[in-house]
Amino acid sequence: MENKLHILNGYTDELFPVNICVVRKYSDLPIGSGFKSLHWHEDLQFVLCTKGYVNYQVNGIEYKLKEKEALFINKGALHMSNDMSEDGEYVTLTFPEELLFFFKESRMKYKYVWPYTRMDFLRCYEIKEENEIISYLYDIYNIYLNGSDMFEYDVSILITMIWRDLVKSLSKIDFIPNKKDVERQERVQVMLVYIHTHYADELSLKDIADAGMMSIAQCNRCFNKMLNVTPYEYLIQYRLQKATNLLKDATLNVTEISEIVGFNNVTHFIQAFKKVYGISPKKYRMMEDQDEKGS
Repeated sequence: MENKLHILNGYTDELFPVNICVVRKYSDLPIGSGFKSLHWHEDLQFVLCTKGYVNYQVNGIEYKLKEKEALFINKGALHMSNDMSEDGEYVTLTFPEELLFFFKESRMKYKYVWPYTRMDFLRCYEIKEENEIISYLYDIYNIYLNGSDMFEYDVSILITMIWRDLVKSLSKIDFIPNKKDVERQERVQVMLVYIHTHYADELSLKDIADAGMMSIAQCNRCFNKMLNVTPYEYLIQYRLQKATNLLKDATLNVTEISEIVGFNNVTHFIQAFKKVYGISPKKYRMMEDQDEKGS
């Protein structure tokens, strides 16, 4: 079964591996680029809030970004946006660290990139208003919206300037590594992969804890610390997320979908769905159908 938690970014243009995504509460471009979608990847990412506010969770810590605020998310960090205002909008800029090397074995790689992208205790960094990085991110957003005759060069230059300013800021900070947090993150990632692979099976809390090679009590503490939910709550949320995708398939009825995603009782499935989404699975399907017809 495909692992959807660890994302290998499929860049639209492999000759220029940069993804720029615009995400709103009820729509995102490209489709599926991520609201309430927990994941990590081996790429670097900047998040810029362009309207309203967005709440981002990185390794269990909440960050509330207001308009004209941004967040740097390092490779390997567990993250997702978990709430945003009705008029909220944010832009993500994702790219591989190799883009900053200029060439394979450059001095920039060892002096200005690897020392920061390989800091296990540097998971993210908040960027507030009146910072040149914000201005550069808006420039990239405008290029995305309006196009550019030399798109690749213009975006690459801006990314380099963003990284230069970020490194200047980070070099002034004394980072104190927390080995326990690093180990906790690694264990949680293993358990999340296990859930994403076996969500349709009858999973017990012990099964999840065993996957992370820890006790049930340790498992509960890790999930609460990193994700602010219990392992069971996360499992239910993930099953419901999978169900929303299946509800777009008109050939499957609600009972069949509940079984496919791991619920052994359709009533429990409907109740859980209403609790999370505020409407029944049937109503959700009708709204999705109306959206498709209207688009």
